[in-house]
Order: sequence, then C-alpha cells, then structure tokens
Amino acid sequence: MRWEEISRTLEDRPIFTTVQLASILGKSPEYATEVVHRWISRNKITRIERGKYTTQSDPLLVASSITWPSYLSIWNSLSYHNLTEQIPHSFWVFTTRYRKNSVLSILNTQIFFIKIDPSQLFGYQKIVRDGIEIFMADPEKAIVDSVLFKKISIPEIQEIIQLKANRISKQKLIGYSLRTRNVALIKRIGYMMDMSGYDFFYRLKGHIYDQVTILEPNLPSKGLIDHKWEVKDNVGK
Repeated sequence: MRWEEISRTLEDRPIFTTVQLASILGKSPEYATEVVHRWISRNKITRIERGKYTTQSDPLLVASSITWPSYLSIWNSLSYHNLTEQIPHSFWVFTTRYRKNSVLSILNTQIFFIKIDPSQLFGYQKIVRDGIEIFMADPEKAIVDSVLFKKISIPEIQEIIQLKANRISKQKLIGYSLRTRNVALIKRIGYMMDMSGYDFFYRLKGHIYDQVTILEPNLPSKGLIDHKWEVKDNVGK
C-alpha cells in the first residue's frame, strides 16, 4: 500500500499503534515498526510515546485518546465552553490510569496527565472535531476540577462564576461539587456562589462543619471568617 492510501485510512484516527498498522498493512508488527520509523524520519507521522503514533498536527485531536479512560479539563474545557478568553497552550488530561510519564511534550505543546479516583470520572462529554471524537469536561466539571486540584486561582474561578453565570448550570455545579465528597471544595464552591448572588446553603449546610476552610489555599491564611460557610476569605478586598 502506498502512503497516500494508508494516510487516508489513518487520518480519521487520533492515534494508531504498530499493532493496528500491522493489521492494515497485512504485515508483522516488526515490519510495521520499521515502517513507522521510516515515516517519522520523513515527518509524515509523529511519535506520541512507545508504540503510539499520529498523523494529526493538532494536539487537541490527540490528547484525550492517549490514555483511556480520560477527558480534557481545566483551561481546555473553560476555553472550549467560552468561559475564558485565555487561549491554553497546554493540555490537561484527567485519567484514572497511572502513568509513569505524567507529562508529554508533543506537537509543540505539553500534555499534563492528572490521575483521579474512578469515583471522579464523571461530568464530561463527547464532542467531534474534524471527524475525531474528543472527550471534554462539562464547564461545571472544569470548575470543580480547577478548584479540587488547585490548578486555577480562586479569584479567577470567582470571576468566571460572576461574569459567565449564563453559561453555567448552577444546579449542576452544586451537584458535581457534592459528588466529589470533598468538604473543603463544597464549602469553597458554596461560598463563591453565595458571593456571586446564588445561595445554595440549604443544599450544602449538611456539609458545613466548624473547622475553618481557607478560601485560597495558595495564599497566606489571613482575612475575615464567614461563619455561615466557615470559610476564611483570604482573597477578598
């Protein structure tokens, strides 16, 4: 088979393996390995990691297919759902799989893999771009992931909640927060929603306890305590 024929077969796949290529060629895996080395040297394909390759030039089409199950979140999801004007230059992949390499540098960008508990594998959807399936977090799950894994500052999250409220399902955001069973996260989300004019205390009060939670864990612990939520606001003015 000529490269033109094979490339048409591969172009609808985000990633292919040497085993899959061997099946397409009707040859042995060893022969397929020789072929991919030749294609790499001719810049026809890109090596993702051992045994995995792609013909794609856009990392968005590749990132959520490297490890399964997984989905894109944080800035990638917030940007996709028009909750931020920031254009992400890296990719954040959430997966239940352990990876020896938690960072990959491919296609002129970095892909960060964040391992999560299987119970946290929810709140994402399948989208299609250029005929390829991509798994992307819902906007509400992207906010929860950002707060839970401390990847975006609280002021930035607060701004998104305030300015993009029409693009967020408040009920879903609260539901996703409760589903994490992380009390500190529930209190932070509840407090930020309250400060934005959306009071869900009646749904969350069973998760409020006397120990004070720092609103922004990456800043010094100083500020006023909101005893309704038992949250110390160390970022408020």
